[in-house]
Amino acid sequence: MTTPDTMLHVSFAAAILAAAGLTVTVLAERDRRRGARDASCASTECASVLRTPRATLFAALPNTWLGAIWYALLLTWALCGIACGTTPAWDTLMLLAAALVLAVSLFLLWTLLITLRQSCRLCLAAHAINAAVFLLLYFGT
Repeated sequence: MTTPDTMLHVSFAAAILAAAGLTVTVLAERDRRRGARDASCASTECASVLRTPRATLFAALPNTWLGAIWYALLLTWALCGIACGTTPAWDTLMLLAAALVLAVSLFLLWTLLITLRQSCRLCLAAHAINAAVFLLLYFGT
């Protein structure tokens, strides 16, 4: 059983990770729209990766948009946890969502490194944040 103090720390850390994730997805979306010019990665790799068919997995929405939605939900949950506390049901739901996001992230990481043989710093940052969120929620809730 986790204590309220522990959940406050988890919520605070989740808010920081969500803010970092939102930043990464905004930069990635900017690179996706602009293409190779002015890429945040200082190379054309991010822009080329963000324009592949794998950059849109579900419902014709770019992965950057799905990431932004995930991080916004995570940030909302975290801020509610800081302000009002959390409930075991919401904590479990967020852990399950984080597990799903991590599974998709691992698939995309495999695609990035093995199939495409590319290195996109923004993509790698998002995958690392997703792994950190899952570990935080798994061990913290």
